[in-house]
Amino acid sequence: MIIGSSYGVVLADEAEAPDPAGLYEKKCSICHVIERSKSKRKSEKAWRKTVMKMKKNGAPITDEEAEIIIRHLADTYGR
Repeated sequence: MIIGSSYGVVLADEAEAPDPAGLYEKKCSICHVIERSKSKRKSEKAWRKTVMKMKKNGAPITDEEAEIIIRHLADTYGR
């Protein structure tokens, strides 16, 4: 979909795509110092377990945000 504005044309998918690193820092820093997870190296499966545990414990993230954060952690801080 294409959206027009006074700033030009923007593809809706690009405008709505969250920044994975920014989302991770915004959501996870609510309860944790970001350096905590940056110092870890885990597999995608282990990051998934960690993120879903945090979500279950009340982290304010949607399922979609959890997937984005898991992918970011696995890509950036994976084994």
